Amino acid sequence: MKNRHTSALLGGAIATAQVLFLAGCGSSITGSSGSTSNGVEITDVGTINDSTKLQTLVPGSVKKTKLRVLISAPYPPFEMFDSNNQLEGADVDFAKAIGAKLGLPTSLNNVDFAGVIPAMQAHRYDIALAGMADTDERQKVLGFIDYVQTGGSVLVVPKNHPRVTSFTDVCGRSVGVEKGTTYGRTVNYNQKLCTKAGKPPVKLVTEPTQASALLAIQSGSIEALLTGAIPAAVLEKDQPDKVTWVRDPSSPKGYFDNADGAMTYSGLGVTKDNKALFEAVYQAARELGADGTTKKIFTKWGIGNTVVVPPLKNQGDQ
Repeated sequence: MKNRHTSALLGGAIATAQVLFLAGCGSSITGSSGSTSNGVEITDVGTINDSTKLQTLVPGSVKKTKLRVLISAPYPPFEMFDSNNQLEGADVDFAKAIGAKLGLPTSLNNVDFAGVIPAMQAHRYDIALAGMADTDERQKVLGFIDYVQTGGSVLVVPKNHPRVTSFTDVCGRSVGVEKGTTYGRTVNYNQKLCTKAGKPPVKLVTEPTQASALLAIQSGSIEALLTGAIPAAVLEKDQPDKVTWVRDPSSPKGYFDNADGAMTYSGLGVTKDNKALFEAVYQAARELGADGTTKKIFTKWGIGNTVVVPPLKNQGDQ
């Protein structure tokens, strides 16, 4: 699913997960990019130039500082660390492109996913780009600019569970999800499949981070992991002998988490009380979509088919 950048991801997704978990994911590791008169160069994408029109939309308080971007690594291919412990990924490139359009340097700040909403509520950051599902509950705090649409998927260790081919095959088993994500809701919504099949329900286990969930599945303390279809495909491509993405023929696009059968939108979040910045970022995202940059960025990371162009506002749970 990913190109040559995969090998630089972590020296293997599982290995990186172990390093980050032991080191303490959500540390104060940061990165930044500058916006100059020559624009911002993004590898394999091109040069992104600022827009005078868009700069007039940026609130004065933000112009005085860098665009403070919250991300939550590791969540490949959205955000992760390369072999030099530098942040990379689709969200990282997208953040830099948005900053460039607005004429702002970006500051990248890594936070555990469960801490994303509290950190944004405390106004420690300007925008959140963390592969985050847009939901009605999160919309109480954030306005969302939706840029990706996908579903949920199950991962297993192939040598331990070679015959798992559908959701009903994990009924009665322990299935992990990352704390703070919507995947617990996905599991609970699909418990009805277990009931229909006459099987016991899934034993839902909440793991602190995606990294710890990967450790748990490798150690055998959980039997499966439910995550997004995008990271599931990436992890399988990186480590096919260690994890297998369960391609359920009854749900080829992934598992829904609602009765409407709509795929989940992931969005960029801005606090609801910062309407001026929301509009500035939204217009920047629209321009990046219109000129093909957004598609280039996500294609670079192997997920161009999930991009929502033009971006949409607050589509969660609709």
